[in-house]
Amino acid sequence: MGFLLDGFPVYGPQEENGSTVTNSQLDVYHGHIHATKDFPNGIYHYHFTVDAPYLNGNGYYGTPGTVTQ
Repeated sequence: MGFLLDGFPVYGPQEENGSTVTNSQLDVYHGHIHATKDFPNGIYHYHFTVDAPYLNGNGYYGTPGTVTQ
């Protein structure tokens, strides 16, 4: 779906295997670490979910940068 300001990827509400991600499976930042299609060796990544906070819970996993044009 994209990347947050700390550079880590954001995925939708489903894992590669088709299972739906729930808030209870994610950390306080609304993400977790495991392999993805784009990063087969594993990477921290965020997920959108169907329940609040929907994305990016309590801050960022990494250090946020800035967006420049």
